[in-house]
Amino acid sequence: MSTYLSVDEAVELVLLGNDDLLRRDRMKMIKWSRYVWEDLKLNVLKQPKREYFNIDKRTNSIQLPCPFTQVSSVNVRDGLGNFYPVWRNERLTDELADIAAGKDCSCENKCGYKLCNTIKGYEAVTSQKEDKLPDGSNISFTCVDRKSVDRDGNFFEQLQYPQRVYESGVWVNTILYTENRQLCKVELDEKGCVCDTDHNIDVLCNTCCSDNTSVIPFGGTADNPPCNNEDINTWKYYCNSKLDWFWYQCGCEVGCLNPYDMIYNISELGNRLIFPKNFGFDRVVLRYYKTQNTADIKIPLIALDAFAMGLKWWDARFNDKKQNLAALYSNEYTKMKWGLFSEMNKRRLAEWRMILTPPAYVPSYVKTKLNNSNNGGGYSY
Repeated sequence: MSTYLSVDEAVELVLLGNDDLLRRDRMKMIKWSRYVWEDLKLNVLKQPKREYFNIDKRTNSIQLPCPFTQVSSVNVRDGLGNFYPVWRNERLTDELADIAAGKDCSCENKCGYKLCNTIKGYEAVTSQKEDKLPDGSNISFTCVDRKSVDRDGNFFEQLQYPQRVYESGVWVNTILYTENRQLCKVELDEKGCVCDTDHNIDVLCNTCCSDNTSVIPFGGTADNPPCNNEDINTWKYYCNSKLDWFWYQCGCEVGCLNPYDMIYNISELGNRLIFPKNFGFDRVVLRYYKTQNTADIKIPLIALDAFAMGLKWWDARFNDKKQNLAALYSNEYTKMKWGLFSEMNKRRLAEWRMILTPPAYVPSYVKTKLNNSNNGGGYSY
């Protein structure tokens, strides 16, 4: 186990080395100690802290711990314990403008409405349905199911399926029948495009995303299923609104681990981490360097020499009368930091051999390779 020293003990050793028996420079050394320790912690010792933070879904952000020195990395963890990185994107801000339907709109008018783009870009569902003919033979039809909206704002569903034709109660044929069912009525603008209004979102989502039409339940959180239904074990919890559910019904899959959504940014004030509005996790693992109070600093014995030289350098670097010593201490401090870094990351020759040239075994089934064995042998390199 390593031995740790407090800042007072380390400063005491430096003062004794300078023959400062009256400890006149003690307060200055204690003042410099915090900054020397932060330099060693960030560049040599590498002593960060990892902690879980719950995301505030109202602001899509987390409050950074105070005080902290530097954010190292942000990760998320799935239910199996696997960690995934979250990348920093400086274009992500508090005010997000969703322009997903602006440049590539399925509407012929290029209106840019989300609902109009989603409905007119609806992906039809194709299936093979079989039935019998009057003579008992089988017949198969390629059926297409789709949803669309007409010029009057009627949102309807078109279904195709086999239907038997009867004449005077006698079965004479089996045909492919197309059925149009009106689901709801939406509001249109002057060009006939579906507007992004609360009324349209409600009627469309209540029609297409009800429990009896959706195979996979929506809503809930990462831990709790929607509607507190404990009988289900699969659901999509990362949909942020009813409109996301409707996109899924129309053929748009919103991926939970989409790399374009696995991003974050630091706020302008530097006190919050901002995440996208469709970020699919409830909490993140933050790896950061925490700023410590001087009284809480514990210096490993192995880092004492570098820490002491850092104190001497800080004491001389701002003193106009000690600039010659500042240059000398700077060189020595750099050498000691590199030596400390090398000491903490040293490897034995055997370890370097395993890293650079790991052994490989090449199997061989020639009898003469190894002890004339019937199963053959092999070469080890």
